[in-house]
Amino acid sequence: MEIDRVRKIRAVSSVAVIVLLLLIATGCAATLIIASRAAGAAVRGSTIKQAFARLALLSTATLGLTLILLVWWAARLLSFLLRPTTRHGPTPYVDAWAVAGKRFKLDDEEAAEEDDDEPQPAEDGPSP
Repeated sequence: MEIDRVRKIRAVSSVAVIVLLLLIATGCAATLIIASRAAGAAVRGSTIKQAFARLALLSTATLGLTLILLVWWAARLLSFLLRPTTRHGPTPYVDAWAVAGKRFKLDDEEAAEEDDDEPQPAEDGPSP
């Protein structure tokens, strides 16, 4: 069914987003480790140490935001996949022409014009 196909496509795209967020988190964690080690090895009070400390702070903030998004997206995916699908029975047959005929109303002017358009029977009797 079309619904099942949409569910599969949505699940695959969600997994792709989760993998991308995991890659970003891994990159931020690696940058955080490298920057903190470089800041610890730098001379105290130097601009290099400050730059590495700022880079470590930025990596920490980005890593935190990425982990929040990762947890939110994973919870959303699981709730979507675990939600039961409801199957409804077939739609009952409706005669659309009959319903439209009941709803259709002519204005008084239009009704008079339609009456005038109809051929009138001859009152003299049958013609030869």
